[in-house]
Amino acid sequence: MSADSWAVRWVVALAQLEAAVDEGERLVEEGRLEEFRALPVPVVAAGLPAELVDRARTLQDRMSALTDRVVDAMAATRRELELAATERADRPERADRPVRRQWQPAYVDARA
Repeated sequence: MSADSWAVRWVVALAQLEAAVDEGERLVEEGRLEEFRALPVPVVAAGLPAELVDRARTLQDRMSALTDRVVDAMAATRRELELAATERADRPERADRPVRRQWQPAYVDARA
C-alpha cells in the first residue's frame, strides 16, 4: 500500500475520532453523561504521517480535557447520590421516596 493511501486512512481515522470527541463534548456540556460512550481507538497499520502530527496532538489534548470533564462530572454525580442516600437514611419514614426540599430564592453575587 502506498504512503498516500496510508495518509488517507489516517485522515479518515482522525476525522472519525474528532467526530466522536465533538459528540462527547456536546453530551457533557448538555449534562447527558448516560449517553457518553468510550472514544474509538484508531487502528491504522502505519505510522502517523508528519503532516498530521499537529492535528493528532490537538485532538489528544481535546480527548484529555474531555476525559477530565467526564471524570469530574461522574464524581459530582456520585457525591450527589451519596448525599441523597444520607438524607434518606436520616429520615427512615421517607427512605423509599425521593427527597423533596422546599426551595427558597437566594441571591448569588457571581462577581465576588
